[in-house]
This record gives sequence, structure tokens and C-alpha cells, in this order.
Amino acid sequence: MKDFLAEALGTLKQFGRSCASTEGKVLLGFVLVVVSHRTLLHEPRLTAVLATFVPHAEDWLIRKNVLDVLLFGVVVLLLIILGQRQSPLAVYGLKLPARRWILFTGAIFAVQLVGIAIAARIPSLRDYYPMFRPARDGGALFWQFQALAFLSMVAWEFLNRG
Repeated sequence: MKDFLAEALGTLKQFGRSCASTEGKVLLGFVLVVVSHRTLLHEPRLTAVLATFVPHAEDWLIRKNVLDVLLFGVVVLLLIILGQRQSPLAVYGLKLPARRWILFTGAIFAVQLVGIAIAARIPSLRDYYPMFRPARDGGALFWQFQALAFLSMVAWEFLNRG
């Protein structure tokens, strides 16, 4: 894993020197983040490293969600902060929403809760979701998985909008 990271870092430095503008460096960073996500997702050594910090890291869905949060959330945020120091983060969508959007989102959420309550009575849906099988029994693991899935979705939104 260290060899891979050292090689990737060396390549990034070489490309970084050849990029004339800050925007070019940030764009290159985004491309490397996306490519790294796909490469690291199937890297067995990453599973071993994650297993020391993340329960059930051997499960593909857990690894994917953790990588989503780390690469698309944390690393992309760092790229933006380091690449565009003079711009406020609100330019990238990192600000509190307007009050009307909070109310609108709350209304949509209430409608979704009704739909989920109805769907929860369908046995085939109950047997399939959540996709992480150990979380189907409920309890703390269910809520931990849901929190990780939420953070993964936030990271994807940030990558796509920010």
C-alpha cells in the first residue's frame, strides 16, 4: 500500500508542477480522487487497514461508503480549501440553506416517512433492505450503517455540487 501511495503521490507532484493554474491543479486532484476511489475499493490491503478502524470493513458496501466519505467528502473539501484559499466556502455550497428550503425539505421528508412506513409492511422490501445484511436485525449496527450511508450521500452531493 505504501508503494502504491508513494507512486501516486510522485505522479501527482509531477503533474502538479506541469499545471500552470490553480484550477488545473484542483481539477487534476478531482480526477485522481475519482480514479483512486475505484482503485482502492478493490485493494485487499486497504481492507486490512480499514478493519483496524471500521467494523465490518470486509463488506464491500461498508468499504465503499467509508471511501465515499473520505475521498469525496474530506479530500475534496481539502482540495477546495487549499486550491481556492481566497474564495469563501459558500461558493462551493457549504453554507446554511435559506429558511424556505429547510421548510420545503422538511415537508418532503415527512412525505417520505409516510411512504417508508407503508413500504415497511411489504415483506420482500423488509428482507432486502438495508443492503448490509448484519444491519437487518436492527439495533446499534443498523443506526451506524444508516449514519455511514448518510455521510456517503452527503459526500457524493458535495462532490457533484461543490
